[in-house]
Amino acid sequence: MNTPVVEPVEPSRLLPRVTFRTLFAITTLGALLAALGRVAGFGTAGNTRAIAVGLLVAVGFLAACLMVFATFYLVAWLISLMWYRATEMPNEGSPFAEDQLPPQILPPRNRQS
Repeated sequence: MNTPVVEPVEPSRLLPRVTFRTLFAITTLGALLAALGRVAGFGTAGNTRAIAVGLLVAVGFLAACLMVFATFYLVAWLISLMWYRATEMPNEGSPFAEDQLPPQILPPRNRQS
């Protein structure tokens, strides 16, 4: 019995699956950022306003870095798509399947000498 080593590649989905819990987390994070923006814009002068502005600058910096890294990844991915050539994967059997020996890497030693 010849069992294939590799499974066939399934096409990726266009949109990822998102759970309801993830949507709640994103909504909560958005509400916290909106509240932080309100405090930074209309908050009383002093420490709370400075902390809110600092936190918004830090979040904005992280978001900008994420966008730059995503752009670099997208450019590298598009470049790799231009030079990619699909090759067939060898359909070798499993070395643990019945009626089949594993591939021999080293030649057998002569036991008679």
